[in-house]
Amino acid sequence: MATNYTPIDIQKFRNDRNNTTNTLLLLIATFTTFVLVILLFILIQKKIKMQTPPQNNIIISPTLTPTNTPVSTITPLPTLELSPQASPSGITEITPTKEATDSLKTVQ
Repeated sequence: MATNYTPIDIQKFRNDRNNTTNTLLLLIATFTTFVLVILLFILIQKKIKMQTPPQNNIIISPTLTPTNTPVSTITPLPTLELSPQASPSGITEITPTKEATDSLKTVQ
């Protein structure tokens, strides 16, 4: 065991005047913190209200006027339908179907 140490004098820390002062300072710090929190909250709310644009309650309804527009029809282009066929070599060959080749001939 170590016998070379300085003992703590507890009576030095048990001073009534010191205890009252510490309590008073702690109360002042707590009160100041609460006041700052409330002020900060109020200022943030004001800033948020200033940044949001005011909402107008006026509702504007559009007026509809009928117009006669010509409707053009688009003819669809012929599509190629490919059917896969298996080959002995393992390479897939794709050949067009009869309908697809017929529609290509009519387009040209």
